[in-house]
Amino acid sequence: MLQGFGAAGGVVLAMAVVRDLFDGNAAAVMMSRLMLVMGVAPILAPTIGGFVLTVSTWRSIFLVLAVLGAVVVLLGLFAMPETLPVGARTWPRPTVIATNYGRLCTNPHFVRMVLVSGAGRVLMFSYIAASPFVLQGQFGLSPQQFGLSFAGGAAVLIASSQLKVVLLSRWGPRTLLRATLSTGAVVGAVFVVLAATGTGGLWGFAVPVMALLAVMGSVMPNAPAVALTDQREVAGTASALIGGFQFTCAAAAAPVVGLLGNDALAVASMMGGAAAVAALLVFADRRRRLPNRNE
Repeated sequence: MLQGFGAAGGVVLAMAVVRDLFDGNAAAVMMSRLMLVMGVAPILAPTIGGFVLTVSTWRSIFLVLAVLGAVVVLLGLFAMPETLPVGARTWPRPTVIATNYGRLCTNPHFVRMVLVSGAGRVLMFSYIAASPFVLQGQFGLSPQQFGLSFAGGAAVLIASSQLKVVLLSRWGPRTLLRATLSTGAVVGAVFVVLAATGTGGLWGFAVPVMALLAVMGSVMPNAPAVALTDQREVAGTASALIGGFQFTCAAAAAPVVGLLGNDALAVASMMGGAAAVAALLVFADRRRRLPNRNE
């Protein structure tokens, strides 16, 4: 539980710092760098943990986490100055915090982008939770082959998130969200059909999954960046809402995909459904257009 509190603080602070220092496309680019780590970590972590277990006991995992935590504390104390301007700082009184949460929760644009961000987590964690059952149980992959497939998913996330940085030189984060989620909704629909009919076997599962993970590489940084666009004064509170909702959705995805059967069709339904919902939310957002390619 204590580790969870610490990890949550890091997620919130990192997004708030980006919002303090950057606007528009620059914020989306920096969020891509940030989400590269935050998005890939859940996929790479089991592989790293497995390696630690091959050379030591399970207790060593907590030792590794303690060392990493100490490094983060030292970096925060000595290498990271305060990014919020003095004039924008307020004392965290309960009434102020409640007012800020109320302001954010009644902002339709912000709420839609938070929901999009949460849908992205549902998409990714549905795959993470069910992939051992599908790839090893249903399609018969060996542990080594399963590890390689997981690494392939991480590589797709890395590549797509960094490709998005290049695309931001021509289009804004909202435009990229619309384009990628439209593609994701179509891929998700095809995925459901393939899984329901058993067409394509392993390739009929793996190719749509990789395509949807590529969509995630754009959604993970873009949705929070767009959500935080007008929230400089309450960036910390806004980041907390985004991060909290993302992890709530991630935690809910695993049992839901399990209840659906932990098979290819369950994964396809969850991933495709999340992509479709996110696309609908983005196209329902009628926020005014912004200049300088921030749209």
